[in-house]
Amino acid sequence: MTTNISTPSAAFLAGLTLHPVQARFVASRARFACFVGGQRQEHGGGGACPGDGTWIILVAGHDAWREIWLAGGGHVAYTTDAMSLAIITDLAKYYGADLIFAGVAFRIEADDRIGLVGPNGAGKTTLLKLLVGELEPDEGAVTYASGVRTGYLPQIAEFHPARTLYEELLAVFAEVQGWEEELTALAARMGDPELLASPEAYAALLERYAEVQARFEHASGYTIEQRVRQVLDGLGFSREQQAAPAAHLSGGQQTRAALGKLLLQDPDVLLLDEPTNHLDLAALEWLEDYLNGWKGAVVVVSHDRYFLDRVTNRTIELAYAQAHAYPGNYSRYIQLRGDRVARWWKEYEEQQEYIARTEDFIRRYKAGQRSREARGRQTLLDRLPRIPRPPADGSLKFKLGAAVQSGVVVLATEKLVVGYEAGSRPPVAGAARRRCCARWWGSSRRWRGGRR
Repeated sequence: MTTNISTPSAAFLAGLTLHPVQARFVASRARFACFVGGQRQEHGGGGACPGDGTWIILVAGHDAWREIWLAGGGHVAYTTDAMSLAIITDLAKYYGADLIFAGVAFRIEADDRIGLVGPNGAGKTTLLKLLVGELEPDEGAVTYASGVRTGYLPQIAEFHPARTLYEELLAVFAEVQGWEEELTALAARMGDPELLASPEAYAALLERYAEVQARFEHASGYTIEQRVRQVLDGLGFSREQQAAPAAHLSGGQQTRAALGKLLLQDPDVLLLDEPTNHLDLAALEWLEDYLNGWKGAVVVVSHDRYFLDRVTNRTIELAYAQAHAYPGNYSRYIQLRGDRVARWWKEYEEQQEYIARTEDFIRRYKAGQRSREARGRQTLLDRLPRIPRPPADGSLKFKLGAAVQSGVVVLATEKLVVGYEAGSRPPVAGAARRRCCARWWGSSRRWRGGRR
């Protein structure tokens, strides 16, 4: 049976309740077919589909599909393969002759909250830059689905020197503001007598107005100023700070502002490098709530385990030039990693015992009556895939010896007052008094280092 594939009407598409990625597939990549009773059916060229039919979004020629419910009660389908936002395949990166990591492979799905963890220098920031395209991999590839947008929060933010903080974040919606200006211009032309005298030209104007209005409303254009204020207020910026030049903010404030700007861009994949740096408790709680309500995917690097526990559902560990993926948040990762390392140690030790026994047998019998058996065991031993020794977690250990009196002034004070105002001293129950650990000397109140 032949199938007439065309695009549904604008009114139909405006009624869809879709994930942003799915919406972009609808707008750019997808083709459509009408299914009735599980079979593709011929339908009108005007985008009509029978009432008992289902619109199918066909992506990349796949046949598998899943239903998406419409706001109006109907449903549409999309291919399941389209929901992998990114596929990372065997990434490797070198800096000179130094290998940072190799064989890194995973997928990013639409609902993923991935915590990227590992020791400093393991390549977490490098991996984020590979995902966003700032760096090129030496091996492997990063492949995004068509239409997927990424947003990257670096550790150092940059802002336009002439814009206020509010204007900097509002600039995210420059395209939406352009649509609003076009709507105003189109509305002004609707009263043009010459245009009214031409039915075809007037119909084209109405069609363009409906198209731009649909885009403007889909982007929530009527609420952009409110959204900017909500983000800035949530990140703890006063109205005075919002009116100040963004370039004049402190480093911590600029980090928060860059985070707010990124959230307003509404990307499909958020790539966050240490987003909790310089955030106070209120801003941190706001960020956690915001990310938990985020509709896209998140890949975040952080050393804050409590933050990771609250916002992640997958964990990828980068360590010793390798990547290991674990389901669950940071606490679950710690448990699963401990189990994996324990199994690794057990398998390694058992193999080492087997190798030791076999080598002992070979030494004892390689020249005797059982030499043939010894040679056979040597052959098997040579072919045995060796289990590498599990790496030991590095830990810092300090041993502070007794201090000797220094001949150098280590601290000097003038008119120093130590204590509390009358009635303001906080209660301290059971506090033990300690003697001063330095020796006062001279009239200028200086002291040298000494024993505690």
